[in-house]
Parts: sequence; structure tokens; C-alpha cells
Amino acid sequence: MIKTEYRQRLPHIQPVGATFFVTFRLFGSLPVIKVKDLRDKYEFDLSKARLIEDNGLRNTIIFNLRKKYLYDHDVILDSLNSGPHYLKRPEIINVER
Repeated sequence: MIKTEYRQRLPHIQPVGATFFVTFRLFGSLPVIKVKDLRDKYEFDLSKARLIEDNGLRNTIIFNLRKKYLYDHDVILDSLNSGPHYLKRPEIINVER
């Protein structure tokens, strides 16, 4: 049986045969330097992983690096107390579709 839905921090749905990942955040919600540092570390680790000759090991390490990069990105988002707070503004909270 193929599992098409699971939970991590948010529910995830995986239709059979489809691959996609979507994250939304407000512009300016992440400090540029933190994003740059995170991306630089990821790209450095990724460049080292690509040198591994064993295909299976290389693919596993790259997969885990991507998961860690996404997790670390979420940790930064979860830890911020500053930045734009558009969604706290009453005129935005009360917008009807």
C-alpha cells in the first residue's frame, strides 16, 4: 500500500506519481544573513557529498542534507520574533475572501 498522507510539523499529501513542495512566508520575514549562511553551508556540504563515488551512499547523504536544510530553514522561521507582522494587523486579519 502506498501512503499518500502523513504528518510532520504540518500535514503532507503525496498523490501517487506527483512530487511537489510548497512553503509560503512573508517577504522580509527571514534575515538575509541567516538565509545566506544557511544556503552557503548547504551548498558546501552538497559539493562535498557529490564527490562520493558510491551512488547509493551519495544519494542518501544528499537526500538527508536536503531534509536538514529544510528543517534548519523552519527552525529559523520558528525562532524569529522580529520582522514584518502583517498578519497581526486587524485590517488584514479581517479581510474576507
